[in-house]
Amino acid sequence: MALSFTQHSTGGGWAGGGSAPNCSDQQRTAVLALYENLKTCIAGSSCLGQAMRDRIDSSPVEIDCGTNCGGAALSRSGSKITVCDLRANNANLYFARAIVRAAGLSGLDSFVVGATCFPGGVANPIGDPDWNTMKDGTSNQNNILWFGYFVVWNSETGQVFRRDGNNAGPLCFQSNDWRHVYPRGGWV
Repeated sequence: MALSFTQHSTGGGWAGGGSAPNCSDQQRTAVLALYENLKTCIAGSSCLGQAMRDRIDSSPVEIDCGTNCGGAALSRSGSKITVCDLRANNANLYFARAIVRAAGLSGLDSFVVGATCFPGGVANPIGDPDWNTMKDGTSNQNNILWFGYFVVWNSETGQVFRRDGNNAGPLCFQSNDWRHVYPRGGWV
């Protein structure tokens, strides 16, 4: 497992000291359960699959627990995620997205994981507060087909496909909530 927890010093002096995780036992148990559920969902999805799970499982992600998330359930910087409140509304959805992004995958990949593994969460990515992060790490063709690492999104039809090389592979899902017509000049 590539998941680790931030440690802090528990003492010092001549006799030495030790270290302990910043997260409580309860917090670590909750994070590990979310992480395992996420990997199970991804591996069991015909859209996402084992390759994405392997990428997430092999990417080093550091978890810290704290209170400085700017009012959010968690915050992410690179491959480090600070968890503040896993009881917050949609915290499991945002944790899943943060894990996917911390593993170096695109914003689009993270939104598709959220829609696949947490369908009761924020279903409409366009209305999501993190909408602008969906384009991070993607490439596009004519502002219609958007390519993540593992998925392709047709913004005009609302279709999401598994990525097959440089093409759209099998359909994962289609939703009118995922339809968004871009001006041919760029993101809105």
